[in-house]
Amino acid sequence: MTINDFFIGNTLEINWDFVWSLPHFCEMETTQQNPRWHMEGSAKNHTIKCVENMQKFMHETPSAPWCKRLMVLSALFHDIGKPSTTFMGDDGNWHSYGHENVGAKLTREMLWDWDIYEREFIANMVRFHMEPLFVFKQKDPDKAIKRMMSTVPYKALYYLKMSDLLAAEQDPEFSTKEQDVVIVENFLKRCEELYIENDRIMPLVNNFRNMTDDMVSDSLGDFSIRNFPQSFSGGFLHIMIGLPGSGKNTWIEELKAKSYIKSDAVILSRDDIRVELGYCTEDEKIVGTDEQEKKVTKIFNERLNAAMKEKKDIVVNNINLSEKRRKALKNQCSTYSPVYWYVEAPTLSDNLSRRDGQIGESVFHNMIKNFDFPLLFECDLLNIYKQTKEE
Repeated sequence: MTINDFFIGNTLEINWDFVWSLPHFCEMETTQQNPRWHMEGSAKNHTIKCVENMQKFMHETPSAPWCKRLMVLSALFHDIGKPSTTFMGDDGNWHSYGHENVGAKLTREMLWDWDIYEREFIANMVRFHMEPLFVFKQKDPDKAIKRMMSTVPYKALYYLKMSDLLAAEQDPEFSTKEQDVVIVENFLKRCEELYIENDRIMPLVNNFRNMTDDMVSDSLGDFSIRNFPQSFSGGFLHIMIGLPGSGKNTWIEELKAKSYIKSDAVILSRDDIRVELGYCTEDEKIVGTDEQEKKVTKIFNERLNAAMKEKKDIVVNNINLSEKRRKALKNQCSTYSPVYWYVEAPTLSDNLSRRDGQIGESVFHNMIKNFDFPLLFECDLLNIYKQTKEE
């Protein structure tokens, strides 16, 4: 499946026959919505209207054609999480709480073998598409807005939320659409103010490309992006992130050779500890029983604490796919500056072949489905390395 499959020729017109044949999309027709906010009916009807609104916005902008396509796909995927999250509540209304987070992960799984920057642009647009309408209700709206601005271009997110909002036919008796439009307009205004207040260094965007259009206000190099450095009294905590078979071990050696990681840094790996304890061989890479994993954790933490005591730089070489797990590591090493290194194989087939016989394809899909892709606001430095077939 490629990006061209979603479109008719070189236009922005969606190939709907193809879309409705796909998992999750095919369930949208029977996915109901609260008629108070969605008199247009099913999630399918709403998605079509949202896409049409985005196409109108894109026809009016001077953005690059490939960028316009990503925007239309963001509208197409924005509610892909609704079929699996929608339920009838005790109040007699349909609800789809958390559909944006579920939808982002489903998008990532479906588009896994795509260009990583295009995939993550769409997935994160899906993840944050509800935020412009509710961000001002948060305890610290500016902080929340900056988190969004460090992940997706704010003007792109504004277009998506407006397309979504205008696609919703609200019950006139309860309609808040006029007020909602004002809220989203205020979101855009505040983003622009924060951009200026921060000396035009915001937003940092997660596609890392030199995008020369009016929807992206800043651009960065392909190798890494830097957050606002924090003061720290320890060293660097290098957190490796990636599916099994991504090539993290090889990448660590390259980083040490280039002095991005100190030669005397302490490298900690649960896989290595399992091998030391005789729970598996180097070629197996399997998880042990609950009792065995408790012992692995005990040894891992002992070595982590010893490294901190000696003020050594630390490399945590596990898959670290969970944001919760990464946060726990940062809390354990609170005096250290967290640096993320995300490594991805060319395709999922490459991961499978590198772990042939060890991990089944369904396990990999489950990992991807639950994967929290690393974002800039989690760390001081985020590095993304996507391998090519040649490498």
